[in-house]
Amino acid sequence: MNKLYAHDSVNNTHRLLTCDESGNLVTISKIGTQGNLWNAASVLADGVSSVVDLNCHTKLATYGSSDAVATLTMECSANNSNYYNPNATVDVVNGDFYLCMQFPARYIRLSSSANATVTANVSASS
Repeated sequence: MNKLYAHDSVNNTHRLLTCDESGNLVTISKIGTQGNLWNAASVLADGVSSVVDLNCHTKLATYGSSDAVATLTMECSANNSNYYNPNATVDVVNGDFYLCMQFPARYIRLSSSANATVTANVSASS
């Protein structure tokens, strides 16, 4: 099987192109930057992070660090207005945290149960 590559001008690299069984080009994109939820932010109890638009990406990892004991809750929304708790939480004890899951919601944010300085990232792919 031949492999076909294309130039990614944003990252100045070559990427492998993927095709389905019919030969149609399949786009595999990813979301995620350092601190895209919180970036060394002083978070108050019940504070919420920035919102990330997952744009149909369903495989995600949320990770980062906190300087205090806190429960971080992933909240989801279909319209970036009404947020719900899908019972996706991680207890942080003054250190690093990681949560990986399938998540079909459009928008995501985190909330914190306690005052803390938090760096939190979400990375997602299709």
